[in-house]
Amino acid sequence: MYVWCTQEPHDNDTLHGWTLSAAPEEMYDMPREYIDYSSDRGSLERQLIRIAMASVGDIVIPIQDWLELGSEARINQPSTLGCNWLWRMNAGTCTSALANEIAQMTNCMEDSVYCDAINNGVT
Repeated sequence: MYVWCTQEPHDNDTLHGWTLSAAPEEMYDMPREYIDYSSDRGSLERQLIRIAMASVGDIVIPIQDWLELGSEARINQPSTLGCNWLWRMNAGTCTSALANEIAQMTNCMEDSVYCDAINNGVT
């Protein structure tokens, strides 16, 4: 059996875009109950990424979510033409600090996918 985990496919908003547009009960009640969310432990986006990385499946975390970008970094808006698949990450956006954060979280969760990428110089 093959299992993979991602917090959203390309047709959904980014995590940060969702946090900015979600109704308060979606934004706070569900995460508090489901993942024991507390702002004392960092952003909701980071806590959701941590939950995804704890999965036993292969993990896909879009770079837009690591960067905590909003809806402007969304890849696809379903049922629209002309404005999809245009977002690109600018050179230098993925910093050494972010690469270290990804590596630390990866090591914590013992997930070899990001370790291989980081060890091969992919940042």
